[in-house]
Parts: sequence; C-alpha cells; structure tokens
Amino acid sequence: LQTGVTIAESPVAALGRADIVLLSVKPYVLFDVLDEIREVVLKQKPTVLSIAAGVKLTQLENKLAADITLVRVMPNI
Repeated sequence: LQTGVTIAESPVAALGRADIVLLSVKPYVLFDVLDEIREVVLKQKPTVLSIAAGVKLTQLENKLAADITLVRVMPNI
C-alpha cells in the first residue's frame, strides 16, 4: 500500500485498468498466461511487453493479434 501497488486475485483481474502489460513469466508458461488474458487484451488493447526469453514477436502476434502493440525486451543481465 505504501508504494501504490495494487494486488489482484488473477491475471485477468490485474488487467482491469492496465494500459501496459508486462509479461514476466517463464517461457514455458507464457502461452498459458496469454490464453488466460487474451480476451481482455483484445478488448482493452494495452501495450504488451514481453521479457520471455526465446519467444518471438511473431509468436505473440499469432497468439494475441497483429493490431496489439507488442514489445519484446531482452535484458542483458
């Protein structure tokens, strides 16, 4: 509460008012998470950032939609 962070019960609930979605999960669970949030993402059209190693933008586009703003980030450290 001191930092202003809101805790949600589920990924879908967390997307309630999100303008940006950061996908910070292991690559092997990413597509399960995308299946769970897909409907809300397509409705709200937030910017989606992924830091899942080895998952290409085309894979995210195929799972979500080409008209969603997608960003792939790969940290060095």
